[in-house]
Amino acid sequence: MIEVHCCKRTGGEIVEFWVEGHAGYADPGEDIVCAGVSALAETALIGLKKVARAAMESRRAEGLVWVRLAEPPRSAESWSRAQAILQTTLLGLKDIQKDYPAYIRVTEGD
Repeated sequence: MIEVHCCKRTGGEIVEFWVEGHAGYADPGEDIVCAGVSALAETALIGLKKVARAAMESRRAEGLVWVRLAEPPRSAESWSRAQAILQTTLLGLKDIQKDYPAYIRVTEGD
């Protein structure tokens, strides 16, 4: 199962997220759940770096994507763009969970 966790501030802003594990929906290379989740997580990283230009820490490894935004942010504009990217990524991951609940679990908290 893929575990996704988003850490949020009181106001709902995402400050950290990680995606870990493998779905097990199909054989490696044919697993549409893993492919969808991986595409969203990798695209979020690209967007945070190249579009938002967010100050952050990140780590990628087999079966793991982890990101923590630096606080305070570089600028209000960078923070706003990062939030748009992360909130949209979270919506996409929740949508996959809705269709494949036995293979991905998305949690939110602090």
